[in-house]
Amino acid sequence: MRKITTDDNLAPGSFRNSNIETADFERPNTSKFYGTTKPTFSESLIKTYKFFQENFGIPATVFYPSCNLDASPLRAFDKSKVTLLDNDEDVVKALRRNGVEIIHEDVKIHRPREKYDFLILLNPQVRTYDASHTVRNGGYILTNNYHHNASQMFARPWSYRFIGLINDRDKDNFKIEGKKEAKKILF
Repeated sequence: MRKITTDDNLAPGSFRNSNIETADFERPNTSKFYGTTKPTFSESLIKTYKFFQENFGIPATVFYPSCNLDASPLRAFDKSKVTLLDNDEDVVKALRRNGVEIIHEDVKIHRPREKYDFLILLNPQVRTYDASHTVRNGGYILTNNYHHNASQMFARPWSYRFIGLINDRDKDNFKIEGKKEAKKILF
């Protein structure tokens, strides 16, 4: 049995404070599901990654924590060293069974020998701050705001420099938006 913590008084983008209550729930048995699944490759994510490379260059190293079954960076960054990481043992077993190299570890404690050039935080269920220690100074972080990762970065301008927002609303015409447009979209 695992515990989930909740706090009804949180503002969007906030994290737990001292006013916490807990609820018990049974963790579903995911090993049966992951026992038969294969890695996934998202064409829309691959397009986004290719657009990034066309505009900012090809990173030598790419890090994708909390990847789950998504192995899209392996196809998109075919000239880069891509490192996948997930903390879920069932996910790791499923990817390894299908020939995908992955690290089984919590991103908060992951300490790479050399920091990565490019960090992917798409729906990661981890705060940006808890993963950004893995990217080198001058490296890039690609994130969305599903778990408020982009908002966290805007709230810490001394830690992160905004480069642009890749607007993929028109799936055929990606464009890079500036800070003003990004704030309108995010907030």
